[in-house]
Amino acid sequence: MSDNVLTADDLALINEPHLGFVATVMADGDDAYRWIGIRGTAELTDDGADDHIDALAKKYMGADTYPFRNPAEQRVTVTVHAKHRTTPPR
Repeated sequence: MSDNVLTADDLALINEPHLGFVATVMADGDDAYRWIGIRGTAELTDDGADDHIDALAKKYMGADTYPFRNPAEQRVTVTVHAKHRTTPPR
């Protein structure tokens, strides 16, 4: 299992002063009691960010390119280096 989580975003939506430490929670859409929380540090890159969002669009939407792209936005890939994971008790 990788210790990194990759996300795609518009740079204008990221609060860069807080990139020293980040936290996110992801839930299963079919089971709200199945989730994972991840805390760690983040790094931004624009290298390959357009390809990354297009790959996500292909995987989750069946589209060859991300259909909601706005020419005014700058796409970035956010890599979260996980330091701590939390899951619900079993």
